[in-house]
Amino acid sequence: MKKSFLKLTGLALAAALALGMSGCSSDSDSHKHTFAAEWSSDEATHWHAATCEHTNQKKDQAAHETTAALLKDGTNHWKVCDVCGGNYEVTAHTWNHEAYQYDSESGKEIRTCTECSYVDDQEHQHETTAALSKDGTNHWKVCDVCGGNYEVTAHTEDTGTVTTAPTCVTKGVRTYKCAVCEEVLRTEEIEVIAHTEDTGTVTTAVTLTSDGVRTYRCKSCDSEVRTEVITKPVLYESPVDAETGLAATSSSTYIYFGVFPKTVLPETSDVTVDENVSVTMGANTYYKGSDANWYAKVKEQCYDTGYNYTDGTTVKQSGADSNRYFKVEPVKWKVLTNNYNNTGKALLLAEDILTANVPYYEDYQNNRTIDEKTVYPNNYKHSQIRAYLNGLSYQGQTSEVTTWSGKGFLQTAFTAAAQSKIAETEVDNSKETTGYSEDTYAATYACENTTDKIFLLSESEVINSDYGFAAYDSYGKGNARIRVTTDFAKANYAWQKTTAGYGGYWWLRSPYYARSNTAHYVDYDGYADNDYSVSETRNGVVPALSISF
Repeated sequence: MKKSFLKLTGLALAAALALGMSGCSSDSDSHKHTFAAEWSSDEATHWHAATCEHTNQKKDQAAHETTAALLKDGTNHWKVCDVCGGNYEVTAHTWNHEAYQYDSESGKEIRTCTECSYVDDQEHQHETTAALSKDGTNHWKVCDVCGGNYEVTAHTEDTGTVTTAPTCVTKGVRTYKCAVCEEVLRTEEIEVIAHTEDTGTVTTAVTLTSDGVRTYRCKSCDSEVRTEVITKPVLYESPVDAETGLAATSSSTYIYFGVFPKTVLPETSDVTVDENVSVTMGANTYYKGSDANWYAKVKEQCYDTGYNYTDGTTVKQSGADSNRYFKVEPVKWKVLTNNYNNTGKALLLAEDILTANVPYYEDYQNNRTIDEKTVYPNNYKHSQIRAYLNGLSYQGQTSEVTTWSGKGFLQTAFTAAAQSKIAETEVDNSKETTGYSEDTYAATYACENTTDKIFLLSESEVINSDYGFAAYDSYGKGNARIRVTTDFAKANYAWQKTTAGYGGYWWLRSPYYARSNTAHYVDYDGYADNDYSVSETRNGVVPALSISF
């Protein structure tokens, strides 16, 4: 009984399934479905779909099945049903490596699907962390992965680098490298360089009578590069006519004779003064200028404010602690007569106030006793200014003063050869030379005659018409007695009238007739009847001398 029941039950189930697949209702048993010959499918099954109006009807529906290997492409792999030919179980590849791995056999980068063994490859991308490899022609990279060379490129030569600097003795080397990999491509010699001169050393000192030598050596190798002659000063040892430059004659009005500092070196000048090259002449030291001239270096001591040099700059006072250079130039002299005091010799007077700051005598208040005689402060024979002019010592208040011994104007302006041409003149210091010969005091203060090579004019001489001078009370622009201060004199405390056409004060050798402590001087306008305290230092020095042509 059970068996039959089960069997019937099975039959009934089969009938029911057949009835369901027919899609027909129980009251339409006479209808037969029609089905497509082609398979329809989804992911899991395949079937023949009804082509009648009952489109939901399916026939032969069954699960896909295959005995074939998986199919695949670059993205997925899948199965193909042996029955319907449809694709199913389409699945993305699962790679054995997240990134491509280099394969030495294929020379490519690959990865493999762990399920279908599909091999995905791409061209190998070289990479390296190593420095460039190189030879004499090229440089390249070596791949860290495959060991292959890539980016093989010819060298690019740089502009070269001095690897051994040349000297004045040895050649140098310039090395050319590849601008990319620094492979040395070639080298070239660099010729020796010129010697680098030092500033020079005086190897033979210049003197007043002979040239010197400056030797320049190389700073690097110390070899001698060149020598340079240091020319001795042009000293005008013989009188020279001011206009022709020839030896002076008795008819000359102005001559050059001797040298002395005069004109300031302009502040705007490009001339340099070398204080390593010097000559000493009397009291002065002179330094060589780059213009071949010689210069004296002086600390400025202007008497007053408002004074200017010939270059337009201000003359500074001593408090400024300022130094300037002054060019050593020939001294210009005016020929006053060719027969001075019937000696047959010429009398020359300096055309300028050459210096100052030399008092007649520094102590105007006290007399001195010399050889048991009273010597007044305005005594010319024992004066400081006479000692300066001739390079003598003199008796001061307490002792002999040797400041100017052998270093006076005579030795400073003239060489020994030039000094030999200057006459030793008996200088008349009598009362008659004071301009007040009738006054009783004139004889009191007049002194003994002296024998000198350099001297000051007397009061009577600066009013002598034979010398081209007018009377003592004649003055004003154009007066023949007017003497202008040089730049050098201004720097040495000389007084100068700043109005054009006038000059400064300058000493005479005559004592003033009425006072023991004053002496005559010529005023800025040429007026001659003046006296000043003998200790005055602003009065200038205008030397005179006698000479044979």
